[in-house]
Amino acid sequence: MTQSKVVTRFAPSPTGFLHIGGARTALFNWLFARRHGGKFRLRIEDTDSARSTSETTQAILNGMAWLGLNYDGDVVYQSRRADQHTAVALHMLEKGAAYRCYCTSEELEDLRKQYREQGIALRSPWRDASIIDTPDRPYTVRFRVPDGQTSIHDQVQGGITWENDQFDDLVLLRTDGTPTYMLAVVVDDHNMGVTHIIRGDDHLINAGKQSLIYKAMGWDISAWAHLPLIHGPDGKKLSKRHGAPGVEAYRDMGYTASGLRNYLLKLGWSHGDQEVFLGDEAQHLFDLGSINAAPARLDSDKMGYINGQHVMAMDDDRFLADVRPFIKDAHGKPLTEAQSRALARAVKTLKPRTKNFRDAAAQVAYILLERPYEITGKAAVSLKKSDVIDHLDALILDLDSIKSGDWSVDTLHDRINFCAERHSMGFGKIGQPVRAALTAGHPAPDLSQVLFVLGRNETLARLRDAVRDFGRQNRKERGWKMKSKIKQTGTATLIIENEGYDLPVYSGSMGPPGIDVRSLYKQTGHFTFDPGYTSTCSAESQITFTDGSEGQLLYRGYPIEQLAEESTFLEVAYLLINGELPDHNAYHKFEKIITRHTMLHDSIEQFFRGFRRDAHPMAMMCGTVGALSGFYHDDDAHTTVNEARDMAIYRLIAKIPTIAARAYKYSIGQPRVYPNNSLSYAENFMHMCFSVPAEKYRISPVVVRAIDKIFILHADHEQNASTSTVRMAGSSGANPYACIAAGIACLWGPSHGGANEACLNMLREIGTVDRIPEFIARAKDRFDPFRLMGFGHRVYKNFDPRSRVMQKVAHEVLDELDLNDPILNVAKELEKIALEDEYFAGKKLYPNVDFYSGIVLNALGFPTSMFTVLFALARTVGWISQWNEMLEDPGQRIGRPRQLYSGATPRDYVPVSGR
Repeated sequence: MTQSKVVTRFAPSPTGFLHIGGARTALFNWLFARRHGGKFRLRIEDTDSARSTSETTQAILNGMAWLGLNYDGDVVYQSRRADQHTAVALHMLEKGAAYRCYCTSEELEDLRKQYREQGIALRSPWRDASIIDTPDRPYTVRFRVPDGQTSIHDQVQGGITWENDQFDDLVLLRTDGTPTYMLAVVVDDHNMGVTHIIRGDDHLINAGKQSLIYKAMGWDISAWAHLPLIHGPDGKKLSKRHGAPGVEAYRDMGYTASGLRNYLLKLGWSHGDQEVFLGDEAQHLFDLGSINAAPARLDSDKMGYINGQHVMAMDDDRFLADVRPFIKDAHGKPLTEAQSRALARAVKTLKPRTKNFRDAAAQVAYILLERPYEITGKAAVSLKKSDVIDHLDALILDLDSIKSGDWSVDTLHDRINFCAERHSMGFGKIGQPVRAALTAGHPAPDLSQVLFVLGRNETLARLRDAVRDFGRQNRKERGWKMKSKIKQTGTATLIIENEGYDLPVYSGSMGPPGIDVRSLYKQTGHFTFDPGYTSTCSAESQITFTDGSEGQLLYRGYPIEQLAEESTFLEVAYLLINGELPDHNAYHKFEKIITRHTMLHDSIEQFFRGFRRDAHPMAMMCGTVGALSGFYHDDDAHTTVNEARDMAIYRLIAKIPTIAARAYKYSIGQPRVYPNNSLSYAENFMHMCFSVPAEKYRISPVVVRAIDKIFILHADHEQNASTSTVRMAGSSGANPYACIAAGIACLWGPSHGGANEACLNMLREIGTVDRIPEFIARAKDRFDPFRLMGFGHRVYKNFDPRSRVMQKVAHEVLDELDLNDPILNVAKELEKIALEDEYFAGKKLYPNVDFYSGIVLNALGFPTSMFTVLFALARTVGWISQWNEMLEDPGQRIGRPRQLYSGATPRDYVPVSGR
């Protein structure tokens, strides 16, 4: 046989995808043809019209194209060659090699039963019938199997012989005149000039039958090579039970075409001990004599190994191009420029560890982490070990000294080891937490490689995030407490009945000093008498400072005016809780956590329905917040500094607006509106208050910013009645939700949080501008009980710093809404008089924050019953910060105020008959 005469073919039926067995058959045919410089043809055997579809045909073509199995000539569609098949059948009829069979299906079934009992194949009674005896009914054309034996030589299976009486008389044409597979395949192979039929050994018996047709037609018989079937790992024939996917599925799993070809080649063929065949190497080596007749087993590990070798052989640019779509699919979005640069740096370590591209995508998950990210599980455990944060701090200093141009694997390896040695710690003690901080537990290469891949800036940023997050957490879990900053600056001498007692005087960073009277009763047997605690420092606090004489209010040292103008409420919340303003990543993480917890448990809705519709919103607010302890009951975990306590803080901040809005909706008979977590904190609150199912609330930036500023201005105000209530309740170890509910109840009182409500009620009482002089005169009359509400402040003897901000906010909102409300007109005129009248100026009775906030809230459409609710919403941040600080205070103890008892002295009980 000359090389030019070799023609092979692949002839799939388009009834499904190109499965792994079919792909191997195609590959062997393709390799043999290419080895001998012949042709490889593709024939689609689509005669089963009920099961063959254009989609499955295209899937086969796509699979072959991806594998690189290019065929010669046009695709041959078997269904389009029926005339050729029929002509051959009729020719065999003429020459007596075939006959017409008029048996009905019932007759054939009886015949098969008879022949089975005799142990021979079916022979139709029409085989030897005279042509004149034919009835007028449908018939099939059957091949007249000759007597004797049929032998073939298979280039894989060897010599095989069959007794011909094992073969039925083959049907060549059905009763409808269509050719059968057994005829069509022989005719097509002959007409296409196929010299070698290479196919699965499930067709082996067909070779014997088809040989008879070749001989009957006088055609040369093609060479046979029947491949052993592929079995699953369990040694059984590969099937759907093994989850055997098609070729395109392997492509989608990230296998390379060359790698899969190589693996398919090894499923039944060998060339010595060689496993990996790159490029066109296999085309020059393939031969039929090296095919093993025993079935091959599918082995995913070996497939991964061989594919990995082909990945290693790829150039880096091709590798990056091929792996990028899998990374995008796993990551959910395209890579950033920084991530792309990191991926390029990772290639040298990634390729040797890659079995397929999907596997590679999983291995670069550590690169794709977007700060801030959460570290949990074993990774978090390693960061919570003793001294870890100190070690990370030391490493950060060492790494920070490396210039970008020197950021190499070798330099980083040496620097990590040097840091470990210098601080007398083993590499594992620093390596494990560093890996946890940088990868969050995701698979990653050697540590120095991780640092190199991430790059200098990202590495340092991730390490600093871990130090910040776990440093605070670790200090807490080791029993860390607030560090006292007050210092003794003097001594006060108290003289009682000519005997002096020295009491230490402590000073903080600002404000008046305090006399420490904690040992007073023990020394003197006396208590201090201070109703309302107006001259008593009940706690050391580092959160909020007020100076009434200077008109000053500071949150963690920042002036309230600056925070209101430059910051957001959530940023201020972070500041109050943590002591410092967040950087971008910390703020993003905090905002994300708050956003994820805005929903209320559905059973809360049932709780709301227990209130009367005319219940005050503060009653609903107080009851619902307290009820949260029934949904988030972590026993005493909230009082220890851990994740449960942090989560209680996050939940309260997140859910308070939802509860407040629900209380408002319930009180006015409207359905609840769910949170929209794409909105900001203030936007979401206004949406939940004023959206209805039929119409979404139109969000005005001016209004939203006004609400945000109102929240900021009311977030905290030092040790007032409600804050002290929260601290007092918390000192007993009470659940945080119960503590905040206690604060809400205290704030509800008209002497505390109801000032802005009282202010608006006063404006309504005045009614119109022309009545203002009358009420001004009454306010100046010291014998008249009437008082102007919203003017002056118990704390601020000068101008309330918050009122300056709220004055501006009020005018911005009124201009934005362009309302013509008599109440607002009264407020504007009253403000003008109070600012110009010498009486008010002399007594420093300036409009305070309650005056302006009441105007704004009324303009926005809130009823007066909701004013204190909004106050409580904002103040929750301050309360929870104070509660948190109280628990961290090393001097904290359960609150136990004393009293001056003025009741009855001891006396004896008198029975009722003697009274």
